[in-house]
Amino acid sequence: QRPPDGESLTDLKTRMWLMLSDLNTKYAGKDILLVSHEYPIWMMTDAAQAWNMEQSIAEKTKRGDDFIGFASIESLVVRNLPRDTAGTLDLHRPFIDDIVLKRPNSSAKLYRVPEIADVWFDSGAMPYAQWHWPFENEHEFRQQFPADFICEAIDQTRGWFYTLLAVSTLLGDGAPYKNVMSLGHILDEKGQKMSKSKGNIVLPDEVFNAVGIDATRWYFYTVNSPGDTKNFSMKEVRERLTGFMMTLNNCRRFYELYKADKSIADNLQLTTGNLLDTWILSRLSEVTALATTRLDIYDITIAARELERFVVDDFSQWWLRRSRKRSDALPLLRHILRSLALLLAPFIPYMAEELWQKLKSEGDPLSVHLADWAVADDAAVDFQLHRQMEQVREYISAGLAVRKEQQIKVRQPLQSVTVPGKQLHNDLEDLIRDELNVKEVKYEPGAAVMLDVHIGTHLRAEGFAREVMRTVQDMRKEAGCQVSDRVYCQWFSEDAEVSAALLEHSDMIARETGLSAFVHQADDKTLTIEKNFDLAPGKPLWIGIRK
Repeated sequence: QRPPDGESLTDLKTRMWLMLSDLNTKYAGKDILLVSHEYPIWMMTDAAQAWNMEQSIAEKTKRGDDFIGFASIESLVVRNLPRDTAGTLDLHRPFIDDIVLKRPNSSAKLYRVPEIADVWFDSGAMPYAQWHWPFENEHEFRQQFPADFICEAIDQTRGWFYTLLAVSTLLGDGAPYKNVMSLGHILDEKGQKMSKSKGNIVLPDEVFNAVGIDATRWYFYTVNSPGDTKNFSMKEVRERLTGFMMTLNNCRRFYELYKADKSIADNLQLTTGNLLDTWILSRLSEVTALATTRLDIYDITIAARELERFVVDDFSQWWLRRSRKRSDALPLLRHILRSLALLLAPFIPYMAEELWQKLKSEGDPLSVHLADWAVADDAAVDFQLHRQMEQVREYISAGLAVRKEQQIKVRQPLQSVTVPGKQLHNDLEDLIRDELNVKEVKYEPGAAVMLDVHIGTHLRAEGFAREVMRTVQDMRKEAGCQVSDRVYCQWFSEDAEVSAALLEHSDMIARETGLSAFVHQADDKTLTIEKNFDLAPGKPLWIGIRK
C-alpha cells in the first residue's frame, strides 16, 4: 500500500528501473558504483532480475532482516529481458521488439518479425509456415498435408478450424484436414459455466491427485460423445475409478497371486476345450475388431464403452469369476490382460504401461506404446456362441431373481431349474447349474424360467455344508491365511441334523476350503479363531481354526 505522500514498493521499483535504464544507456560499457539504502537496493535488484512479487518477497525473506548488510558491496547484473515501463517482464509488443538474438558462431542477428496480419491468420497458415512453403520444401509439405486429424474445442469453429480451411482453400489446396474432433465445453455439475468468481471451478491437479490421470481420462471418454457439453462430476469420476479401473487392476492382481512362476509362455495352450474359454476368446476378438474400427473413424466413446463392458461384464464378472479355481486358465488370463494392455494404451497410457511391464516376455517391446496394435482373430469370433451365452446369463439372472423372491440363499442347493428353448451344450448347462446351484437343468419350450424350490433332507444337509464352507473361508481371511496355507479346523454341534450333514460332507468342506483336517470334536484352547453361530434358526454350531 502507498503511504500518505509516499511511495509503495511498486512505485520504488518503477523509479529504480527508470534510473537503471537511463544509466545503462548513458554509461554503456562502463563500471558503475551505486550507493543507496536497503529498500532502494532491494527494488533495484528486483527490477534488474525481473522478479515477480513472489520471487521478490521470497528473496527478501531468505536474506533475513536486511536485504543487504551495512557497508556491503553486491554485484548487480541487469538481465536482458523485455520489460514494460515499470520494469516488469512483458513478452508482448512493443517490449519484445527490443530483444535481439544472435546465432551461435554467426554475426547474424535475429529480430521478431514485425509483419503480422492477424494471429488467427498465423494459426491458419501453420501447415505452410512450418515448412516455409510455397517458397521451399514442397516435398516435406506434401507428405504431411492434409492432416489426418485435428482437435480443438467447439469455440474454434470460427477460429482455427475456419482459418486453416480458409487459407488452404485460397491457396488452391482444398481441405487441410481429413477429420475434425470438436470438443464440447466442460461445465460444473449443475450445467453452469465454471468461473473463479462463482467459486465453481475444478482444478485439474486436485482431480489428478484424488483419482489419478487415467481415471479422469476414462471419465471423459465414456461419459458422452466428445462434442457434447460435459457437466463435470467428481462423483462420476470416482465411479469410473472404483468401477472400470479397479476391476481391471483386480484382474491383474488375481493373475499375479495365482501364477505358478514368474512367466507363463505365450505359446502355451490358451484353451482346454472349455466352451467358456472359447467364448471369451471370441468376445476378445470381437471387441478388438470393434475398437479398431471405431478408433479408425475417431469414434472414441463407442470404443471405450465397449472395452469397459468387456472388461467388467464379460472378462471379470463372468469369465474370471467362473475360472478362479482353474489353474489351466492362467495362460488365457495372461493373454487377455496383454491384449487389453494394447487396446487400452491410447486411452489410459499409465495403467496400460503398468500392465505391460507386469506381463511382457523376453523379446517384447520395452513399452506397450512401442508395441504393435492388437489384431483381431476373425476366425475365432462365434456369434452363435455369443447369443447362447447371453441366453444362459439371462436364464441365470431370472433364476437368481426367483431365489431372491423366495428368500432362498444361493448357497442352498435346489433340485432343478426349468428353462425355455432347446437343450444347450454341456458346458453351458454346467454354468447354469453352478450359478443357480441346482442339480439338474430341464427344458420346456415356451416356459418361463422356473426353480424347483422344494428342499429335501439331502439338499438341506448340503446347504448346511456350504454355509460352513463360506464361514471357514471368512475365518481364513480374518486369520491372515494365504491361499496355499493348509488350515486345521474343529467343529461341534449339539443338533443332530447339523452334525449328520457336516459328517456327510466333511471331505467336500475340507477340499474346498484348503483344510488339513475337519475334525468333529469339542473346544481346543490352541485355536486361532473360533465362532459360535446358528446355521439356521435353532441350528447352533461352534467352529474354530488354527493356522
